[in-house]
Amino acid sequence: MPPNKLLATLSLAVCLSAMLLVGSGCERQPTAGQDVGPKATNANQQDLTVSLQIDFMGRGENLEIELEVPTESTVFDLLDAARAGGKLDFESSGEGELAFVHSIGGVKNELGDGSNWVFYVNGELAKRGSGSQQLDNSDKVQWKFKPDGLK
Repeated sequence: MPPNKLLATLSLAVCLSAMLLVGSGCERQPTAGQDVGPKATNANQQDLTVSLQIDFMGRGENLEIELEVPTESTVFDLLDAARAGGKLDFESSGEGELAFVHSIGGVKNELGDGSNWVFYVNGELAKRGSGSQQLDNSDKVQWKFKPDGLK
């Protein structure tokens, strides 16, 4: 085989071998603390710490707990975390923006002119539903079984 053809064949073989090694995952591993993209971002995200208070207005034993929930959680997600941790039970229907809480701790909405569950975030009556009200770190969420709660 002529020397030029041999050199070209060897060069092609080296290039193909290098491509196979890179494509098979034989690449430099990141060092500790090195940012490696979305996975590193998720690992660095911290949970939110949120206070949850349930005020039964004399119809049950009030509850006050602090929970950690993932970032981008809603008030409804907070209730779900409390239920998952065995802290309370509630009944609901729908999901996301259409989530509706029917009862908490066995105390059901009375609808109409009766008492109903309403919630406050940092002392302010919510202007959105529990499934769409986003939480921030250190928020204080209070659910009250309030007379004329839907008015």
